[in-house]
Amino acid sequence: MKNLGLCGGWINLPPCSHSNRKHPVVSKKVTIPVVVGIAILIMSLLLVVYSYRSCRHSSAPALKVWPPKISYEELVNATGGFNDENLLGMGSFGSVYKGILKNGTNIAVKVLKLQDEHVHQSFSRECNALKRVRHRNVIKIISACSNLDFKALILPFMSNGSLEKWLYPPEGGRCRLNLSDRIRIAMEIAQGMAYLHHYCFVQVIHCDLKPNNVLLGDDMTSYIADFSISNIIFEKSMNSLTSTDALKGYVGYIAPEYGMGGNLTTKGDVYSYGILILELLTRKRPTEDIFGEGMNLQKWIEMHFPNRISDVVDNSLLIDAHESETSMVMECLTQFIQIGLFCTRESPQERPDMTKIIDRLNTIRGVFLGTPKTPQLPIDIAPFIDNERNMKMPERENRGSSSISTS
Repeated sequence: MKNLGLCGGWINLPPCSHSNRKHPVVSKKVTIPVVVGIAILIMSLLLVVYSYRSCRHSSAPALKVWPPKISYEELVNATGGFNDENLLGMGSFGSVYKGILKNGTNIAVKVLKLQDEHVHQSFSRECNALKRVRHRNVIKIISACSNLDFKALILPFMSNGSLEKWLYPPEGGRCRLNLSDRIRIAMEIAQGMAYLHHYCFVQVIHCDLKPNNVLLGDDMTSYIADFSISNIIFEKSMNSLTSTDALKGYVGYIAPEYGMGGNLTTKGDVYSYGILILELLTRKRPTEDIFGEGMNLQKWIEMHFPNRISDVVDNSLLIDAHESETSMVMECLTQFIQIGLFCTRESPQERPDMTKIIDRLNTIRGVFLGTPKTPQLPIDIAPFIDNERNMKMPERENRGSSSISTS
């Protein structure tokens, strides 16, 4: 066939060492992979160049890239050298400063106290919790800055501050949160907590839910913040983790079982949420001087429930209501308070979970607005009161009260 590339093996073929071809033919098995490889390499280089040019000319803020690298020097410049004028607040684990990055992004810089022996564990806990959660009512972490002498979390700046500041304005000013605002805030907190307890791919127990750890954004959306003592629960550790494994929050909001060394569970967060609800309606801190010698916030409210709740709720909630709305407002307040009392039961088993709380809050919101809305989180449609034996309110609480609808 005049294929001069063949040689050797047969007697009528020329020896390979004496081939007359100056340029041996390259096998297709070699040629095709080489050509394809070169083509892929060229396309990859073109793609990299195009992406680089697109990034350089993009108008998107730097914080869109995850994780953004923010240096210590940038934080110093953003906060004016951590000037006291930019100090937003101080806590047991550190201080929070307002800052503005070069691209104009407002941030909050949480600087941890390195002198505290628990600071490294706290920093690790908060980073591990925040990097795993994605929910509209849970604070998002922008970045972190850490070295031997400095540790800080970079968070979005919340222009409206904490719920604590709204409930207790300076100089004894009047609280500007109406009943609709408080129902919405309670709902958003419940949705965030339900996500942490039931829908996040790891279960997160916050351990420190209180008004100071609820932040309000530009549009007054509520965000659960401060995960410095939170616990991420994996299935293998669910039965072994006790309240002594972590700091247990702030006095007045701590579930009673934690004081007796009970297991760390989501029902501890439900108790804290119940206290927060009662405080939201009464504007009474659980650490008020009037609570002592066996008296606490929930017992004080139970003494007036349901027929004299006007003596305990925030006066502004009743003053703002028109005469024609008084009956409806009292009905909403009665059911609202009842949720708080259920959540603060002594026994963890008698407290509802956050999904059922969302269901009841939607009922209250529907009564208040006259247009019931579908919950934004999947919920268990079982009744809020699981069974009469476990969830029955004290006798004085049931007289003359309207039960919460289970529809």
